[in-house]
Amino acid sequence: MKYMMWEQLLESFKDTVLFQYDCHTNQIIYYPSSLFFYLNEEQIPKTIHPYEQDQLRSLFKEQSLYQDGQFYLRVLSQYKQELWCTLQYQYIYEEKTYIVGKITNVDRLFRQMKYFVEKSERDSFTGLFNKMTVEQKISEQLKICYSGMLLMMDIDGFKDINDHYGHLYGDKVLQWLTKRLQDVFYGDILGRVGGDEFIVFVKDIEHYHSFTLKIENLIHELKDEHLEFKQLSISIGISRYPEDGESYIELYDKADQAMYDVKHDQQRNYNYYQITKED
Repeated sequence: MKYMMWEQLLESFKDTVLFQYDCHTNQIIYYPSSLFFYLNEEQIPKTIHPYEQDQLRSLFKEQSLYQDGQFYLRVLSQYKQELWCTLQYQYIYEEKTYIVGKITNVDRLFRQMKYFVEKSERDSFTGLFNKMTVEQKISEQLKICYSGMLLMMDIDGFKDINDHYGHLYGDKVLQWLTKRLQDVFYGDILGRVGGDEFIVFVKDIEHYHSFTLKIENLIHELKDEHLEFKQLSISIGISRYPEDGESYIELYDKADQAMYDVKHDQQRNYNYYQITKED
């Protein structure tokens, strides 16, 4: 097949670019010549993140890999947008050494996969992390942070709210509380682990007074808010990492116990885990 026919055929595949890199002359040729991504001053794809640019430079300029393979990278498109791509390459050893391969635009597929993964991680009603995901996220965070607080909370008398005012009103309460928790604990790990049970993990707290004040302000705000029919209140149990445990399960159990103690204390709406004789 003549070269022009190959060129025309490749032009029809807008999501794929082939390349040939001469390791001796440091020259690279792209097929087709019309690219869906920008090149940098070294004539290699311009990536979004410096790490990926170094990875490309190691492949083309330093030839430090010397084995066939592939990796993902984010290139800068002609529309100055981030595009996820795969780069597959192979070393050819003849009189000269060449690197040949292809760059494929997988951005749409990647974003679809990311959407479904994120959807599987979320509670369908509130949009918060679900029970399984919040455990995974907190467990990962425990490996890298030096301290933290795990908060377990639920809505006081939520069953009575549903029974007296209906499930639609109960749903409204859950949605309203979700919004307030997202505002108060912005940037922290937040999940729904049961019907009216929520969990928060706050890492590396530097000022405990500010942390306690944040909780007290939330509680007072809820008491001041009358959602049409009923004053809302919550109970919060708190465990400390690493003092009360070094795993998610340990912290969860201690915070749950602290929350249970709050239910029997009419004076406060939150409580830190306290060591008992049974412990």
